[in-house]
Amino acid sequence: MAKAPLPLSYGQDQTALLFSDASVPIVSIDFSFKAGSAFDPDGKEGLAAITAAMLTESVQGYDALSYKKALERHAIQLSYDATRDDLVGRLQFLKDQKDAAIRLARLSFLQPAFTKDDLARIRRQQSSYFDYKEQTPRILARDLWWETAFAGHPYAHPIEGTRDTVARLTPKDVQGFFTHCLTRRQFTVGIAGDIDAPEATVLLKELFGDLPDTAGCAKVVPLTLKQGQNIHQTRDVPQNVAFFGHASIRRTDPDFYAMMIVDYTLGSGSFSSRLMDEIREKRGLTYGIGTMLTDMGAGPLILGQVSASADKMPQALALTQSIWQDVGDKGITPQELSDAKLYLNGSFPLQQDSTKKLSALLLYMQQQNLPLDYLDQRAALINAVTLEQANSVSTRVLNAQNLIITEVGPPK
Repeated sequence: MAKAPLPLSYGQDQTALLFSDASVPIVSIDFSFKAGSAFDPDGKEGLAAITAAMLTESVQGYDALSYKKALERHAIQLSYDATRDDLVGRLQFLKDQKDAAIRLARLSFLQPAFTKDDLARIRRQQSSYFDYKEQTPRILARDLWWETAFAGHPYAHPIEGTRDTVARLTPKDVQGFFTHCLTRRQFTVGIAGDIDAPEATVLLKELFGDLPDTAGCAKVVPLTLKQGQNIHQTRDVPQNVAFFGHASIRRTDPDFYAMMIVDYTLGSGSFSSRLMDEIREKRGLTYGIGTMLTDMGAGPLILGQVSASADKMPQALALTQSIWQDVGDKGITPQELSDAKLYLNGSFPLQQDSTKKLSALLLYMQQQNLPLDYLDQRAALINAVTLEQANSVSTRVLNAQNLIITEVGPPK
């Protein structure tokens, strides 16, 4: 990256990161509220997801259809989604449509209507999703993993809730969640594209300066994960899918870059990873297996997924645990260290090749409290990892006995 992002102050205690790029006349803004599904009230699971969906329905002065047509007429892309930690939004528009983008986008998070008709329509859409989910082992295994690993914690329930909890939600519930949780105190924003600092400061103030200055949702409580569980859920589906994982280390941990290298070697490196090589390439037990690191409010995780036919899944899972423990006990090789560094540094520019990727990256930097020179220093930090550091963190983190494994498929 040629230069670091620029910090902006656009209101009382409101800051953002900007990356200016005039090569294409597009502006992209990624923003988030600490208002994800972990903040759904008991018995109203799915409320954050429903709230996110309804922010682009009826707003003051527009019904749902006319609002979507107004956005489309000005080539404005506006979307919202819920994760476990956050309610996230993205606004993207052509530079010459800035005024329309400000006017229309403000309506979504300042004056949504939350009508009964809109809620009924969103519920019908969710019902179709629940039908799809019942036939999709990948989703079932994923949700079972969270339910098992975080039993008793707000992360345990599915982000989209359940058929029963969504059916009980009312416009009053949505309005209450919106009013309580979507505030400036737990708001983060990144902006990129054809806009300079003075223009961006004015734009952000006009867009977000009127967010309410209230406390917002409570913080997510950290939790020590359950360990060493293996659960099978029987479903009449053509292929078994398993999720697996356990606790990892925080993004702020000094060993995090070493852990990135270990994760790449173990499973996130696709055909360069040991899991893919041993389980797919050498033995043909699966079409795909992989891992990833994620750092969430309640704690950091290393997660993985594998799919296989019912007769091959036991061997695939046994090998996964064996390889997992082998990397934990013995670490990685000098060649694997070199290959991981080459890929992690070579692929990073691909995360910066569009305005929307840049604005998302700037949002992530703030959510993770990364320094302003992160984009420039990341490669050096990865290159500085020694084999001893990588193998030390692999021993520290990876333990197959701690794996929580959830499998969905035909009876064993």
